[in-house]
Amino acid sequence: MIWFLRWRLKKGDVELIEKLSNGWTLKSHRFLDGDKHYKLYGPEGEESEILWSQVQRLLRLKVISTNQKFPAATFLLTSQGQALAKSGARGVGSIVKFDS
Repeated sequence: MIWFLRWRLKKGDVELIEKLSNGWTLKSHRFLDGDKHYKLYGPEGEESEILWSQVQRLLRLKVISTNQKFPAATFLLTSQGQALAKSGARGVGSIVKFDS
């Protein structure tokens, strides 16, 4: 199954999975007007915007899952996402299992 997922991922998806497995945090920030922004936060304070389409693709492939909190939901790698990562997951993602 993992080979099938690798085939469906884009280069940026693989990079995002690797970052999540190395302690980065992906959050969805929701606003009262309905607007939603996805941001990736690094362990050294780095941050970058992530495209809605990329997050939706990873959700659809069940590589990531979310805790559905408002106003900022956190995304974690599922077991499939952790299996796709070349290195062992570190941080909260290696402790909390969000398989859907």
